[in-house]
Amino acid sequence: MDTLAPWLSRSLEKVLDSAGTERLHHALLVDTRPGWGAEHFVAAWVAALIGIESDPREVAHPDIHWIKPDGPVLKIDQMRDLIEFVGHTVQVSERKIVVVESIETANIAASNAILKSLEEPPSNTHLFLITHAIDLLLPTIRSRCQRVSHEYGSQSECQDWLMNQGMKLEDVEKFTVEFGHSPYSILEAGEQRLESLRARLLSTWRESERTLQLAGELKNEEIDGLLVRWMRIAERFAQRGTNPRIHLFWDDLVAARRAFKEVATLNKQLQIERLLIKWSELAG
Repeated sequence: MDTLAPWLSRSLEKVLDSAGTERLHHALLVDTRPGWGAEHFVAAWVAALIGIESDPREVAHPDIHWIKPDGPVLKIDQMRDLIEFVGHTVQVSERKIVVVESIETANIAASNAILKSLEEPPSNTHLFLITHAIDLLLPTIRSRCQRVSHEYGSQSECQDWLMNQGMKLEDVEKFTVEFGHSPYSILEAGEQRLESLRARLLSTWRESERTLQLAGELKNEEIDGLLVRWMRIAERFAQRGTNPRIHLFWDDLVAARRAFKEVATLNKQLQIERLLIKWSELAG
């Protein structure tokens, strides 16, 4: 497995020391901020519990079942697979482990299905539920789990770690604001050679004809993540106090996020064009 970030390594040592394999709760809710490596932390924890050196997300193991959302949500069929898996006997290890990423995205049917496994846990079976939005979970799911979190690195520690991963300081600084200081998100942006959203947005202030072109480019991005990045950029401009109207535009971004969550059929390009036109007006 890849070397863990230092804050995750410290967290792993603590959970392995404090929650030994004999006392490990049957359901663990790993509640952390996005972009800080929760999936890497859990993968290392699971590997240590099962006794393997490979990444359980990449190598099939008969006693590990790793579930990611199917598109934007976890679906009932995935939870049925989970229930079927926990009903099997242990194959080669001393325990079975199920990991569910983004548990907060489970729809009502999927949430109710997973409750069955939480209410009647088989012996030698552990469920790791990863969430970045614990408030969206059903209270009945939260109440049946032991809540776990991991440490967060300081800004300097994260910067050093990112540079040790091969990123240039200028690229780290470029992505820091729009990805909310989340090191794994910054690393992924660097590995994908993403262009800074801030730079692309500012290009519309310099070239008015750039607005429609940029809308066509941005429509292909995951909309909620795009709007969150845009909100962080707008917040940074608001902190500088150069234009009081930026606060009103921030409200427009919040409203757009809400609209996309409530109406799945919204035209992405038209909505992005509308926001870009308002954004461009701020330059005046």
